Amino acid sequence: MKQLLSKDFLLESDTAKSLFQTTALPIIDYRSHMRAEEIAQNKRYSNITELMLKNAPEKWQLMRSCGVDEYYITGDAGDYEKFQKWAEILPTLIGHPIYVATHLQLQRLFQIFEPLSPATAEPIWNRANSMISGEQFTLFHVLKQLGVEVICTPEAPASELHWHQQILSDELCPVKVLPTFAPDALLCPEDPDFPQKIQQLGEVCSTQITDYTALQSCLTERLLYFKSLGSVTADQNFSLRCFSPVSEKKANLIFQKALEQKSLTEAEIDHYKSTLLVFLAKKYNDYNFVMELQLNKWDHQIPGQTVSAIADESVITHLSGFFHALYEENKLPKTLVFSHNPKDFIPLGNLLNSFSGGNIRGKLQFTMRDSFADNRAVICELIRALASSGLLAVSAGIHIGADSILSYAKAEIFRRVLASWIGHLVEQGEYPHYTELLKKIMANITYQTSSKGDILPLPKISLYSN
Repeated sequence: MKQLLSKDFLLESDTAKSLFQTTALPIIDYRSHMRAEEIAQNKRYSNITELMLKNAPEKWQLMRSCGVDEYYITGDAGDYEKFQKWAEILPTLIGHPIYVATHLQLQRLFQIFEPLSPATAEPIWNRANSMISGEQFTLFHVLKQLGVEVICTPEAPASELHWHQQILSDELCPVKVLPTFAPDALLCPEDPDFPQKIQQLGEVCSTQITDYTALQSCLTERLLYFKSLGSVTADQNFSLRCFSPVSEKKANLIFQKALEQKSLTEAEIDHYKSTLLVFLAKKYNDYNFVMELQLNKWDHQIPGQTVSAIADESVITHLSGFFHALYEENKLPKTLVFSHNPKDFIPLGNLLNSFSGGNIRGKLQFTMRDSFADNRAVICELIRALASSGLLAVSAGIHIGADSILSYAKAEIFRRVLASWIGHLVEQGEYPHYTELLKKIMANITYQTSSKGDILPLPKISLYSN
């Protein structure tokens, strides 16, 4: 019987062990949920409950499912009481990915190797908090300890990026913190706060945005400002009911209605979103940004059909139309698609492969949402889908999307699963034991950097370079 999370856990062959041990590369979180303000202030933590259970909706839901009263989840219970309740239910989560992730976090940050349970809650609480209260236990210290190199935080176009500027001037910060251009609020004309968001953008650009042309001008100005601070990524949802771009003249009419807070039809909303998405994507291509697209199921109901029965196919169809419109004009930017549903993986691989030719291989990639980052079964599905699409060796790996510094421990799970999967191919004689090439493939997938050393999710380093 093996120890809990022993040094070789998930590594099922000698090849897997060797690959894992020789590819301990830094972490690049290319779409983080961490706040630039907390990083800039080198945040200190009060106790392990703040680290482990604050802003942890997945853990909260598990506690609710296990019958824990809300008082101990998001209520007024003390931090130690909340930690005790988590320790009570954790042993019942046998087979759940969060069980492994929790103990991996305890091991990597606190060198605590005992399983968390009601019997060990108090000593683990005391040992962890003793370290947390130490002079060295700051956010900077933990980021360095976990091997984090780059964090990209989504920021609204109107953001002045004050905290990013402060981080740039802080020589003690051990990581690069780059702003990700995130224009989602400006892609939702149906939102009651839409006029206010437009006004905020106009104020930061020292102009009054009264038409669609002015909006385009301000977005371009802000994109270039983000780029001046090191930004290389742009993130937005792709949640159209139908990809249906229109002329700028028609887009302006819809924009005017939205500013006046007049009711918009579903078709008008899709027309506006589609048109603005195409504009933004072309700018990302011009300025060498990586476009990150979050695939979301839209909430429109069709009589007699459920969303789950129709949404996946429609999303892929309209995504294809979006890519085709850009491809025709040679304006398709480097793109990374995030799927919420493992059933999308194979269709996505087929779709991205249909936009191929020349040196485009690896320019379009897909991965899974961060909610699956510790789920071995879904990670395996992603790896198999990427491999069957011929995209694995040039893929962007996994999306960590850290909501706290503890989340970065999950990156190790992906490296272990990937090493085990590749090792299995080699051990079964399905792939030759090319030692150096295998290491490069592992590095290529788990460390997102270009051949010039720039911090970019795409394109990947050359597998055959010296």
